[in-house]
Amino acid sequence: MKAWGGERIEREIVAPAFERVASGKLPVEEVAISKSISKDPDDYKVEPLHVKLARWVRDHGQGFFVGMKVEYVVTESKPRLGGVLLDHFDPELHEYDPIYYWDNLIYSATLRILDVCFPERDWAGWLISVRDRRRRLVARYKRWFLDKGRVGQAVREIRENRGGVLSERELAELRRAPRLRTLI
Repeated sequence: MKAWGGERIEREIVAPAFERVASGKLPVEEVAISKSISKDPDDYKVEPLHVKLARWVRDHGQGFFVGMKVEYVVTESKPRLGGVLLDHFDPELHEYDPIYYWDNLIYSATLRILDVCFPERDWAGWLISVRDRRRRLVARYKRWFLDKGRVGQAVREIRENRGGVLSERELAELRRAPRLRTLI
């Protein structure tokens, strides 16, 4: 029997799960969220998505009551969280937001466990928001510093902004830049 190391977990569990969620093809029943309304929607100081949807149910005479469960699917997370009631979800018109589900509901809990069990691996790299932020950060520093001929400073800045983390792929990407090859 093979031992379960960080690399095997990443290859056999995390990567396939990521692909499944990111494909956008999970059944709506698997991504539906259910939350209760504990008071009238007008009494909430902050209005989370399930309260907005409960207000819509109340305003459209759909049988609202305090204590009801609001079942919904998150359809967008940026710039603002948006969603559709599960009863109104139409796969032809709507799709769930894979970034929201992966980063906030699925992988965030898994990440905490993996970080404790396998601290030598960069598990945060599987968060879509982190990957996107890293890609933008590398592109920004690479462009700015390479244009100015300050490659060593680019590497230092990226590492400082990330707490010392610069992935091998990013380092390889920076090494391919003509000025950087001679400095790293």
